[in-house]
Amino acid sequence: MSLVPTLGVLLVGDLCSVALYGLTTLQTYLYFNSSWITDTWKLKSFVFFIWLLETVHTFLICAYIFRALVLEQCNPSSQLLTRVSDDVTTLITQTVIIFSIHLFYIRRLFILSERMNRRFHLLIIGGITLLASCHFDMDRGDNATRFKYPKFSEFHRIMDYYAASLAVAAACDVTIAVFIWLILKSRQSSMKK
Repeated sequence: MSLVPTLGVLLVGDLCSVALYGLTTLQTYLYFNSSWITDTWKLKSFVFFIWLLETVHTFLICAYIFRALVLEQCNPSSQLLTRVSDDVTTLITQTVIIFSIHLFYIRRLFILSERMNRRFHLLIIGGITLLASCHFDMDRGDNATRFKYPKFSEFHRIMDYYAASLAVAAACDVTIAVFIWLILKSRQSSMKK
């Protein structure tokens, strides 16, 4: 099995990721420049925490692409195996960052939906929190199996865990977006703006 045909795709994906990291850094700078005085230290700490994790993530994917395209270019068999740093990259991205963002939006949804029927309010928040927690647990299990099966040829063993984890994360994202949209739509004034 050779990964050489997919290395170009990895390079393009990593370059796009680095470009998005640049936008994240710009947004972080603009946030701190405009909201430093008004926002709480908790929110500022959260923004800095996410930016720091994104920085580590970007560094690790750049290290991976450098290793795959430069250091191991003449040794294709070494490209058939993931390293611990590769698995840590996935752990940071899919587990820690996504779970943190889900919790952030769950808190926002909790604040926005306080005026709703109490049962409905708790049902929404509880359901979305359950989805986010399921994703977090599934991702930890997925990452544990990655450490157990480091060869790309063994990816089929963890494919079901991986796909299920991504599906639950997507379901959580869509559910949060729909309920925030519904709540904001219900509070819309008669003005079109």
